[in-house]
Amino acid sequence: MRPSVLERLRAAGQPLFLVTASERGPVTAFLERWGLGACFQAVICGEDVLRGKPAPDIYRLALDRSGAAPQTALAVEDSPNGVRAAVAAGLRVLGVTPDPGLREALTAAGAWTTSPDLGHALETLETVLC
Repeated sequence: MRPSVLERLRAAGQPLFLVTASERGPVTAFLERWGLGACFQAVICGEDVLRGKPAPDIYRLALDRSGAAPQTALAVEDSPNGVRAAVAAGLRVLGVTPDPGLREALTAAGAWTTSPDLGHALETLETVLC
C-alpha cells in the first residue's frame, strides 16, 4: 500500500498541524475514524480562538504552538476565507479543490498555487517542504 501524502510528509520530518474552523468533537471523531490523528503534531480548532477565519488568529496560534516562523510554514486551504486567514498570518498557501472556479477564487484570495487535490500537489509539496 502506498503511503498517503500526510504519511510521506510526516516521514520526511515535516511537523504537521491541522488548523480548522470546525469544532473539536467532530474533528477528533473524523481523525479517529480514519486513523489520521498520529499524522498531526497538534490540532487547532475554531473554538481555540476568539475570531474565526478570515482573521489570522487560528494560524497565529498554530505558529505559536509550533515555534515556526511564518515564512517557513505552508498552509493548505480549500476556502477563500482560509486562504485569507493564512496569508494575513504571513504563510504561503497551497489552495486545494477540484473545482476550477474555486481554484481561481483561492488564487484571488492570495494562494501561492493551487491543485485539484493533495495527490496532484504532492510533488510541489515535496519540492517546497522536503
